[in-house]
Amino acid sequence: MSYTVDIELNLHILELVERIFDSQVNLLTNLLNDSSIVSNTQNSNLFTVLFKIIEPAILRKLESKIHESSSTGFQLSSDDLFHEGSGSIRINNPPSKAQEKLVDSLLKVLFSQFVSVAKNNHTDNGHDNLILSLFIENIFVEPYNAKASDLLNMSHGSLDEIVNKIFQKTNVQETIKKNDSFSLYKLELYFYHFKVEGNNSSKEALVEEFDKIDLSDNVSDRTLIDETNKKIPLFKEILPNFQFSQETLNLVSITTLPSPQLEGLWESLFYNSTLKQAIFNSAVLSLKISQQRGDTEQQRKSNEQILNNNGLLLLHGPPGTGKTSLCRAVCQKLSIRQKYNRKSLNLNERSHSILVELSCSRIFSRWFGESSKNISCVFNDIELLLQSRGNDTGFVCLLIDEVETIASCRTKAINNNESNESVRVVNSLLTNLDKLKKHDNFIVLTTSNYIDTLDCAFIDRADRIFHVTKPSLEALENILISSLENLMYCNILIPTYRKGKLLENCKYKNVIRTIAKHCLALDLSGRALRKVPLICLSEYFQDLPVNIDSFLIALADTINKYQEKN
Repeated sequence: MSYTVDIELNLHILELVERIFDSQVNLLTNLLNDSSIVSNTQNSNLFTVLFKIIEPAILRKLESKIHESSSTGFQLSSDDLFHEGSGSIRINNPPSKAQEKLVDSLLKVLFSQFVSVAKNNHTDNGHDNLILSLFIENIFVEPYNAKASDLLNMSHGSLDEIVNKIFQKTNVQETIKKNDSFSLYKLELYFYHFKVEGNNSSKEALVEEFDKIDLSDNVSDRTLIDETNKKIPLFKEILPNFQFSQETLNLVSITTLPSPQLEGLWESLFYNSTLKQAIFNSAVLSLKISQQRGDTEQQRKSNEQILNNNGLLLLHGPPGTGKTSLCRAVCQKLSIRQKYNRKSLNLNERSHSILVELSCSRIFSRWFGESSKNISCVFNDIELLLQSRGNDTGFVCLLIDEVETIASCRTKAINNNESNESVRVVNSLLTNLDKLKKHDNFIVLTTSNYIDTLDCAFIDRADRIFHVTKPSLEALENILISSLENLMYCNILIPTYRKGKLLENCKYKNVIRTIAKHCLALDLSGRALRKVPLICLSEYFQDLPVNIDSFLIALADTINKYQEKN
């Protein structure tokens, strides 16, 4: 089994460390130079040494946790790391003078220990709790099915024999399972951080959501995730040579990635089978292909014809299934799992990606010809953005939500004697998509509630099409658990079980499954289900916090009443 591990670093601690490195560079470098174990390359970058100190501590922590969690994913927050062992530490933001001196002293101790461990060729985990609680904000661990990898690495038999076994459906999978039991797990670590600007807390978001409580699946409804995903100001250092036109800014929202507003979104989405991973893998492949088109214009044109990669993915399904949220979450994970996040803690080595969300409802204008011009305006600005980024390794994603608004079938429009304006809009969209596919590090994600209404030419341009269905029983259980844990985290429900521990109590496990079964019978979407706990709170309780047992009884009655109405 393989695991992808996304590690959010504590930014204000790294900034403090950077200041200490600047002031203590000679002392720390001399300390390292006294050790022949450390090369000159490492001396030139103190963050490299710090990485070599932090990474083993993370690996040792994950080793014990992975054995406990089996094949499921899990999260470790800074609170978890702080409370899990002796020697943990917490520094204020901003730190006091005394705390700054403490971190300064700790760095010297850690660097001295690093030299000692390297010289004596042994490991020392005595400071693991201190290191993790100091430098780590969140750790997200996600299992990644390695059966495909095992299949490709099969060494027994000739190529012809292996291929024939696959088509004959013989003992290939049994062999893989046997090999799985003896193989060790593999970890892929990605480090990231972001600056928090104007981020609403979870509690504030929950309070805001009470104003919009409704079980309907109207497309105008907003989920908790949607409401917390506000526009984020662009940092001047990210786009020093570019500015979107005001016309474009009226039609789109811009998010720099990774974004604190999208933190945890990927983990909060639950789907059947491997849908999330399949969409993520397709997006990764699309970006990699865009980077392999060649250096010269002739090579690019030739490779484009051969590869036929449009960099366009389409997600379709009923309203409320989280298609838009899934697209945002994919972009967030793409920005985190970039190559430069593998082996570096240096704040100056981060490359930011950009998410541009097009609001299709704003495209259409009452003025003749203005709608198609609006589309061209947005795409022209995106092209200028791509050209201005130079060697920046971050990607740009255009997210078009409810794309059927601007990509409806032209044949139907003509046959129904509709306005030619809708045809012009589709023509403009297709032309501009073709124009931008030549650029590196550019991808288009689209969503649709009604795939049957889309123009055939647009569908043909999609590299892959994914059907996002309503949640299964297992997904409904996970959504309920996620909602309950969020309420407990905000001290709205008591007792405040640690994240991931709710199902350890068999009583709650059975109750949640029973409630989920009735939600499945109601054919609730994920969006509607996430609103049910808030409806329950508003109808049954006047004071907070609420005992979890009482809440689950009220939640069951809420679902039952809704079932009777239908």
